[in-house]
Amino acid sequence: MDSNNTCDMTIDNTTDNCDVSRQIIEMARKQQQMQEEGVKAYIEGISEKLLRVDSWETFNAGEIAESSLQVAVKGNGFLAGDDQTHRFRHFLSIATNFSSLPFAEKLLKIPELVESIKQLIESMIKEVQEYSDMANELRDLIQCFIRMVMQVKHNVNMMLPLLTAATSQLLVVEDVMNTDPTQALNETDKKDVKLALDRMSTGIQNLLSIAKSSKTESQKLDDRIHNMTGSVQSKKMIVKERLEIAEFCFKHSVKAGAVGGAAAAGGCVVAETFGGVGALVIAGTAFPPVGAIVSAFILGGICAATATVLVKKFWVRYQHKALSYLEKIFEGLVHLNSANMNFMRYMTDTEEKANTVSQHLQDIQLCLKSERQRRVNRDVCTRTIKSTNAMIESLNQISAIDTQRTDTTTMLNFSKTKTVTNAITN
Repeated sequence: MDSNNTCDMTIDNTTDNCDVSRQIIEMARKQQQMQEEGVKAYIEGISEKLLRVDSWETFNAGEIAESSLQVAVKGNGFLAGDDQTHRFRHFLSIATNFSSLPFAEKLLKIPELVESIKQLIESMIKEVQEYSDMANELRDLIQCFIRMVMQVKHNVNMMLPLLTAATSQLLVVEDVMNTDPTQALNETDKKDVKLALDRMSTGIQNLLSIAKSSKTESQKLDDRIHNMTGSVQSKKMIVKERLEIAEFCFKHSVKAGAVGGAAAAGGCVVAETFGGVGALVIAGTAFPPVGAIVSAFILGGICAATATVLVKKFWVRYQHKALSYLEKIFEGLVHLNSANMNFMRYMTDTEEKANTVSQHLQDIQLCLKSERQRRVNRDVCTRTIKSTNAMIESLNQISAIDTQRTDTTTMLNFSKTKTVTNAITN
């Protein structure tokens, strides 16, 4: 009876889980459908409003474009203080308004249009300089790492002969320790052990000092790498979101181009006419200010094509180049961080093994002061020789580190003049 009840409960639970999964999938499908239908209906509604406007004397497409993009930027944490996005938005609004003006007024607006282009290019050049500074900082980090590793390799190579020779001295100590434990060590035996231990102890203490200082320096470098990685990641997010804004403008200006291209002549209607400049919210999801941006584009007549050329041939191309360069810097940082972490592991491993050898040497020193300690620690020399060989193996690995594989500076080449020029002409 209990077995049947358990089986029934299991089947019921499985059925309930399937029902819940189907409900979740259906809710997601309905939400997506609501969003798609909502955006479509919203754009169609905007288009109908535009076609019903009787007078365009007070319509200012540029004002709507700028205010709409302003809201889109403010709603984005990364782009809120981004000067270049502001310049792009400002230029777009001027270009939109410019193409909808009568010929005589266009002549008067040419200086303003040219100045906006100039400011946008200056902003791009300024940003390229920031990228160049980032590249220089990465080069500095790489060189700091290489100098640190080369100095440690030099110190290790200077110590290896001493430590290797000291292992032979441990054989002398082992020979002394193997004497009859019932007999006390004579002064000659103690002197031989002391000479061997003094030489060994000096090398171990120097090695511990090098390992600790190198770990500290490596940790400081790690902090700088992580700080710069965060900055590069933030820049990447800004560039990606610029591309999203540009893609949105390009996408909707093309789609809406056929709706009212012949309907506009110029002017200024407040943004509230088109549902306000805030983001459109449908089914719990916020969308960019679709209506205001679309209306600003399509009412400009040829401005949609002008904006398309701008977005596709100028600003977007530059953003892709910038993103590619930031990816290279990020790749270099990841490579450097990996190399630095490996180096830190080498030094930690060496420090631990050197500390083990140091502890064994202290055990041997106890044997010189007490016959009882000597009887208890008769195998201490064997343990010391093994730990010393393991330590020397770690030192040989440090000595073999190839710093040339870490030098990624040759892949970084970002001329501020050449990059912006290519973004404009290519």
